[in-house]
Amino acid sequence: MNFSDRKLETAIVVVSFILIMGLGNLLKSPVQNALGLQDVSYEMPRPKASFFAALFELGERAISRTYINPFKDKKNDAKKDAKAAEAAKNTVAQNKKAAQKKAAAAKKPTVEVDVYGEDPNVKFAENDPLADGSQAGAGGAGARTAAKAANGNGSETDDKEKLSVDQWRALVLAQPTPENIAKMVAAFNANELEADGFYSIVADLYKDRRSEVQKMGLMAAGAAYNAMAFAVTAQSYATLNADVQPEAQTYLNSYGASTRLPALAGALRSDSPEVVELAAQIVITAYQKASAGGSNTVGLDPRNSRGDITMLSTSNFSQFVPIFQDLANSNDAEIKNLANTALGQMQNLVAGI
Repeated sequence: MNFSDRKLETAIVVVSFILIMGLGNLLKSPVQNALGLQDVSYEMPRPKASFFAALFELGERAISRTYINPFKDKKNDAKKDAKAAEAAKNTVAQNKKAAQKKAAAAKKPTVEVDVYGEDPNVKFAENDPLADGSQAGAGGAGARTAAKAANGNGSETDDKEKLSVDQWRALVLAQPTPENIAKMVAAFNANELEADGFYSIVADLYKDRRSEVQKMGLMAAGAAYNAMAFAVTAQSYATLNADVQPEAQTYLNSYGASTRLPALAGALRSDSPEVVELAAQIVITAYQKASAGGSNTVGLDPRNSRGDITMLSTSNFSQFVPIFQDLANSNDAEIKNLANTALGQMQNLVAGI
C-alpha cells in the first residue's frame, strides 16, 4: 500500500497533532495571564519565543526563569536587629552591675586613720581667731585616746580611703561610736575633712534626741577649741537634753582659759545672739576671776592641758574692749546690757585704750 492509499490515516494524524498543540496553547494561556496580573514582576524582559519553543522550551531562545523571595532579606535583617538589641541589653546590664559594685565600695564604712602627736596644731581658716590656742581638753583627750585604740596605738597607715563630708555624716550618724568620732577627728586634723563639713556633722549630732549621741557631739567639738566649735555648741545648748547641758556648759566655760580667749573674741563677732550672749557671759566671769588673781581651769584636764592652766591677767582682756564697745550699740537689749556690764568692770582697760 503506497502513500496515496494512506491519505486518510495521514490526515487524521496531522489533525490530531494540530488539536493537541492547540489544546496545549489554550491551557498555557491562563497561567501566562495570571502571571501578567501580578503587581510586581521579578523577571527581566525576555524576547518572545516561537510557538514550539514556548511549548517545549527548545532552541537557543529557551526562557530561563528565576524566582526571588522578596522576604528573605527582611528575615535576615530582623535576625540582625534582634541580635543587636540583645547585645545592647547585655551591655546595659553589665554597666549597671559595675555601677552598683562601685557604689557599694564607696559606701563601705572602712577608714584608715592617721593619728598625730599628743597636741596637734590644727589649721583653720585665715580669719580664725584661734591663732595659738590649745587643741587639748576633756573632749579632745577622749577623741585622741579612741583614735589611738582604733588605729593600733597611733601607727600611721599609708594606704587609706578618703571619705567625703556626706560619707562621714552617713557613717557617724549611723554608728555614733567613740571609734568613729575619733576617725572623723583624725581626718579633720589631717585636713582631709573641711571645717564647715566637720562642724555641720557636730551640729547634726547635737540635734539627735539621744543623750549618748549628743555627748558624741561634745567629744568631737572638744577636739579643737576655736570660734566655730564654740558657736555650734552655743547655738545647740538650749535644745540639748538636761543631762547633757552641764557637760556642755563646762565645755563652754573652758574657753575662759587664757590661751582660748582669742576664740571667744571671734565668737563675740558672731551674727547669732545666742553665741554672743554666752561668749559675753564667759568673758565677764573669766575677767572677774582674773581680777581676783585666780585662774580658770574649768573643764581642763591637767594631763592634757599643755599650758592652758595659767594665771589669768586682766591684760589678757584688752582685746575685748573694742568688741564690747561695738556691742554696746546693739539693737538686742540682752547683748547691749552684757556689753555695758563688761565695759563697766573693765574700766581700767577702757581708760588705757
